[in-house]
Parts: sequence; C-alpha cells; structure tokens
Amino acid sequence: MGKVDLSKLSYTEVLDVIGDAEKRAQELREQARAAVREEINALLAKHGFTLDEVMAGARSSGRRSHPSKGTSVAQKYRNPANPKETWTGRGKQPAWYRDALDRGVTEDDMLIQ
Repeated sequence: MGKVDLSKLSYTEVLDVIGDAEKRAQELREQARAAVREEINALLAKHGFTLDEVMAGARSSGRRSHPSKGTSVAQKYRNPANPKETWTGRGKQPAWYRDALDRGVTEDDMLIQ
C-alpha cells in the first residue's frame, strides 16, 4: 500500500482520512481481539478449565491498595483568618496557608491544638 500524500489534501479531506483510518484501526483491533478470544477459548477447552477458574484471584489488576487508603487524616492546621478552613498537612498547600506564611504567621501558630 502506498502512502497518502497529505500535503495535497484540503483540511476536510485530511479529517476524512483521519476518520477513515480510525475506523479501520478499530476494525483491526476488534478482529485481533476476536482472534485472541478464540485462542483463549481453545486453550481453556484443551486444558479443561473455565475462564473463572483460571482468573480466580487475578481480576484485581495485581495491584494492592495501600492499607490506609480510604481512611481520613486528622486536620493539622487551621486558617487563623477563617477557622472553617483546615488542612491535613498532606498534599498541595492551600492558598490560605501559603498566604498566612507570607504574612509572617508561623506553622506553629496555625497548628490545631
């Protein structure tokens, strides 16, 4: 197959080529997926397993979550100008925290007792 000379195409013609290429890529991907599925089914049948038996325990992408994931962290700092605003001390510093430091307020002054 020869290359398409994109330099001779108009903007809309290039967009059409891109659209056609994306459709063809999706078709090829689906064909490849179907072929893999057939190979997997043949292997399962050959060895007498079901997909669930083979994949048991492996469906979680192999990554384990951190033990403390989902737990909340106590607030550590409070905005002296607005006590409703707090920060745990983790992640990006809030603007009010940076502004307070710029004004000369110390971290100790903002600690929640």
